[in-house]
Amino acid sequence: MGPKWRIHYYAHLNQNNVAFGDFVNINTQIATLGDTGNAAGKQPHLHYSILSIIPIPWLATMESQGWKKMFFLSPHKKLL
Repeated sequence: MGPKWRIHYYAHLNQNNVAFGDFVNINTQIATLGDTGNAAGKQPHLHYSILSIIPIPWLATMESQGWKKMFFLSPHKKLL
């Protein structure tokens, strides 16, 4: 769990170098890329997302399942 009740989700990591509750900064190596799970045998890569456990209603759209967008935040906007 991160600041502002946000969950940081990572998939396909080879090695995790931090534990729940650890403080990190921009220079901290938090993990190494891998090919775990359904990515076995593929190029090592990472799936990363930021989820809010508190809905942000103005992010929802009228698309099919657009209500889910209330919980997903763009990592590009949050990490720059």
